[in-house]
Amino acid sequence: MVRSLEDTSAQATNAFIREKGTYLCSEKFDIEAVKRLGYIIQVVVKTTPEADADIAELPVIIVSRLEAIIDRLERWPDVSGAKPLRGDWAGCYRIRTGDWRVLFRIAERTVIIVRVMHRSKVYED
Repeated sequence: MVRSLEDTSAQATNAFIREKGTYLCSEKFDIEAVKRLGYIIQVVVKTTPEADADIAELPVIIVSRLEAIIDRLERWPDVSGAKPLRGDWAGCYRIRTGDWRVLFRIAERTVIIVRVMHRSKVYED
């Protein structure tokens, strides 16, 4: 589920560990230890207003692919295909789907989708 940045509910700001149900994590945890135990950490995925505008203009097929990408991002850091970016986008990551790029950044236990753009626009100088 995607929540906008304005959503400040307690559930939207906490990470969850899943195994035989959902359990609220403590504020601090060792992510590597949790992964060794076989748990999946689920983070909250949010979008910026710019990303919302981008998504509204996407072709229907790309929106359906974006839903699958959001499901993958909820399992951060166990996300395949995420690449750190450099230059103007330093501090962000990207996942590609066809010719489209989902640009996101990490803020504690929240993945924030910053933009969803065509590849020809992302890397322009």
